[in-house]
Amino acid sequence: MESIFKKLISNLDKEGKEINYTLCIVKNKEINAFAAPGGYIAIHSGLLDNADSDNEIAFVLAHELGHINNRDHLKTLGRSLITLIFFSALSNGSSSSFMSLITNNAENSFSRSQEKKSDIFALKLLLKTYNNADGALSFMKRIDKLMEGTKFLYYLSTHPMPDDRTDYIREFLKK
Repeated sequence: MESIFKKLISNLDKEGKEINYTLCIVKNKEINAFAAPGGYIAIHSGLLDNADSDNEIAFVLAHELGHINNRDHLKTLGRSLITLIFFSALSNGSSSSFMSLITNNAENSFSRSQEKKSDIFALKLLLKTYNNADGALSFMKRIDKLMEGTKFLYYLSTHPMPDDRTDYIREFLKK
């Protein structure tokens, strides 16, 4: 997996190569990965166990590299602060479940937009690195099947629904 990661990094633009990346595997059965400030990317062992190819793993790693290169952590922090100040002013500083619900919904919508941008970043990086991005589509189709019966949870999620992701990945790959 380290070789996949290094190969992806070598195909980043100049600005992306200036970051000192660190990859770690988290022993956890969840199908998940995440990026953290400072170039840290963690991938859960459950995700690795459910990947069928190096290209699928590369898609996930490239997606997380996209979050770092798009500076999503800083954007989220700034947007959260502005949203908090705005809704605090509206509610005169009183705590309100309704205001919290509105804030969370706004943040989730913004986060889903970031996820899509990271997916597109990953697709471009896969095409540049491997000349194909088939792993992205196969991985999202499998995740969609695994998530059947829990799709209603995606309305509260920071991620787009897997079938939505499959649709825009498929559309991107047609170009």
